[in-house]
Amino acid sequence: MRQVHRAAAFAGATVLAVLGFAGTAGAQPAYPGFADFDVFTNQVGPTVTPPATFQISFCGFESGTPVTVAFSGPTSTGVANGIGCFNVTVVVGVGPTVSVDGANPVSLPRYGQYGITATGTNTGGGTQTDRCTFTIDPPTSPSSALFHPTASTFSGADLGALIGGGVLLFGVGGLVLTSVRRRRATDTEPTP
Repeated sequence: MRQVHRAAAFAGATVLAVLGFAGTAGAQPAYPGFADFDVFTNQVGPTVTPPATFQISFCGFESGTPVTVAFSGPTSTGVANGIGCFNVTVVVGVGPTVSVDGANPVSLPRYGQYGITATGTNTGGGTQTDRCTFTIDPPTSPSSALFHPTASTFSGADLGALIGGGVLLFGVGGLVLTSVRRRRATDTEPTP
């Protein structure tokens, strides 16, 4: 009987370990974090799933000259830093919405590809316009993105691990029941 208890305990511990590791394997967080992109002329930026924040450095401008950043109209104006770059922070919200450098969020008609431009004076004295395009993917589950921005996605691999664990527990339960019934049968038999 102790062997059955040990086997059941071992099987239970194995199932818990498999389910624990399978739950984290390959899971992608819904919140991609913070990424930086340096832009010279036209560049493709990140693909994000809201909510997300990333920074773009528009470079190649004359140091100390004004730079105007536009997303659905002029958004912010500043001065290129000592190395000729102008940095903006982009916040993408669910809906989708986009806010550049703390400006009021702009509601977008759909998920997809959008661009931010920066215009200023280049090192040769001419006008330079840099463009960074980025893609906004829809959340996998709108309710989880709205209320649980750090929740993990649930994949088919997770479902397979749960089914496998259930089958294993079912088998262990069947072994325990069989051994208990056999023991009862041998305990109640009359001795000759």
